[in-house]
Amino acid sequence: ELAILTLPASEKLDGLLQEETQKKNQLIRPQGLSNAFQTRVLGQMWTVEDQSRQDFLSLRYEPQKGARELGQRLDSAAKHWLRPDLRTAAQVEQCVAMEQFLSLLPKEAGAWVQKQQPRDMEEAISMAEQRLGSGAFTVSSPSPDRTQTNTAQGSTETQEQG
Repeated sequence: ELAILTLPASEKLDGLLQEETQKKNQLIRPQGLSNAFQTRVLGQMWTVEDQSRQDFLSLRYEPQKGARELGQRLDSAAKHWLRPDLRTAAQVEQCVAMEQFLSLLPKEAGAWVQKQQPRDMEEAISMAEQRLGSGAFTVSSPSPDRTQTNTAQGSTETQEQG
């Protein structure tokens, strides 16, 4: 059973994360480590990364603390989640694109795909297509008091009618 790690424990995984990232990039498998141990460490790293992602996404503006503190907290949380010290620019971009992709899917489908821990965008797309195509999740149409407007960029905005 995996325990959810606290922030100090996550810092202990920094060395392991950096080592694993280097090994993934070099396609070298660590010598002497069992697959079960590797799976457990990677699972713990994913738990830490997911918690860091959730921490980043949960930040909100608090008038009594002001814009400066919000900006500083966002910057810190982004660095903790995206780990630009350990990841390439392409890997950071993939994290951001994956987050946006998952957030635009119907809620249940996005949560399901996220839980599957896709390795890359192509795998996430395939998972989403499979789940959405299977009818496991239904996309509800907007309520009568809301309309959808497509923008030139292809995104969807929902506006209140009044």
